[in-house]
Amino acid sequence: MTVPRSPADGKYPNRPPFFANKFVRMLLKTCAAQEIGPDGVTMLTFIVHTEDAAHYRRPVAFFNEQLAAICGMSVASMKRTREKCINGRWMGYVPGAKRRAAKYWVLVPDFAAGLDDHPTDDDEAGDIPAQAEPLSEPAEEIVAQKMAQSEPATVQKAAGKRATYIPEPVFIPKPLKGGGEVSAADCKIVVDSWNAVEGVTACRKLTDDRVRKLRTRLADSDWRDNWREALDRVSRSPFCIGGGDRGWRADFDWFIRPDTLTKILEGRFDDLRSSNIAAHRGLMAHATKHADSLDDELSLPHQKVKP
Repeated sequence: MTVPRSPADGKYPNRPPFFANKFVRMLLKTCAAQEIGPDGVTMLTFIVHTEDAAHYRRPVAFFNEQLAAICGMSVASMKRTREKCINGRWMGYVPGAKRRAAKYWVLVPDFAAGLDDHPTDDDEAGDIPAQAEPLSEPAEEIVAQKMAQSEPATVQKAAGKRATYIPEPVFIPKPLKGGGEVSAADCKIVVDSWNAVEGVTACRKLTDDRVRKLRTRLADSDWRDNWREALDRVSRSPFCIGGGDRGWRADFDWFIRPDTLTKILEGRFDDLRSSNIAAHRGLMAHATKHADSLDDELSLPHQKVKP
């Protein structure tokens, strides 16, 4: 698959003011959803507005499972959608690597480069006033209160300015209040992340038993907050990926046991071979030094024997 670069041979392109808004209107004007699908439009919209948040200084970076969760897709669906966007020349993409996120930025296809930014609707009468009546003070307070009660979100209010609703992305939602369960989509994110680790035994099917156990793990705040770190340590453990004497490889059922995550974070499965070798070398060096010192203490001065 040919990966399109930006016009400057891989360098991030210059963006005009308000580029994100203009780009989204271009997607509508060109009926891009018919070519790349609604998921493609969603993905491009998210990427371009993330570029805007970065002030158009650089491409934006995401891991596969991260971008899939944000767009509300599985990792496999995200990859298919990404390929459509790349083949349609709507997206610049530099693949990532192990523990390095991929880079993304949007592109403007040649056929759309000369389009204007005029409205695409058919309403020329302008029956609706250009500006709606402002809210009364009590109405503004009600809206602000409802924003503050929404989850997950934060409400920021600067001095003399209206409250601003800022949604917070949550990739692994917390359990619902009142004993609610974690969704199957949350479990799928963990499974896809596990299968992305090289060397472990892949999880081929998310059985009902595995879903039940995984939901129990995700309901624990400590497990939910640290499972990604545990996966990273598993990927760097030769013992967990077949490097031990018996060639054992970690599997998903082992990972979702109640005590596995704690053992991983405590270093039980870190590079044991390297640490044992280092300890052995240190012990041998100490023993050699002690032996030399003992030889010096036991050596006697040379004495001449009288005939």
